[in-house]
Amino acid sequence: MPNTNTSIPQLVLYPKSVDRAPEDLHQLKASLLDIGFISAVSDLPYYLPGNEFVNLLTFLGCSPDIRLGPDDGDHHCQVIIGDIANEASCLGFNGTIKPKCPSCKSKLPQWQQITNWQHAH
Repeated sequence: MPNTNTSIPQLVLYPKSVDRAPEDLHQLKASLLDIGFISAVSDLPYYLPGNEFVNLLTFLGCSPDIRLGPDDGDHHCQVIIGDIANEASCLGFNGTIKPKCPSCKSKLPQWQQITNWQHAH
């Protein structure tokens, strides 16, 4: 689970739907290693970006400052792979757009009170 209480910029990746979440964390890590998104590092509690990291993501802006490793400074890019969740979770804040029903795309105005809001309609 990403740390949403910090001001450190984060990129959080999720599957398109809960049904498509990977079942095996080791398989996910192996796939990310295989495509070069992460590099194998055993001494750190996180992964460093792999050789293909910047080719697999699109960074917008004139000159994004992406520090890829510890040699580039204190606040370098870290890839942390959390546990696989069995259900969707909303990481939004109070000022965000209300979630939409995945089927009919209508907004769910009282989504906080709906149990399992991602399957509400």
